Amino acid sequence: MLFSDRLVSYDEFSNAVTQNGYNQPSQDQYLNYVTQLTSSGGISTKLEAAMCLAQLIHESAGLTAKK
Repeated sequence: MLFSDRLVSYDEFSNAVTQNGYNQPSQDQYLNYVTQLTSSGGISTKLEAAMCLAQLIHESAGLTAKK
């Protein structure tokens, strides 16, 4: 998958996390997120991707909690 084919850019991903008061996410966190969106999440629109990210940020305390 090319970077231009992704539903969410790294900048959008990073802004969503940091604008909610959390530390800047790593490139690895971003790549894991975008890879899982379509492969196992079945997410196909930008709106669905945004809702998924909002839920992930909330449930993981800004991508810091792993369990």
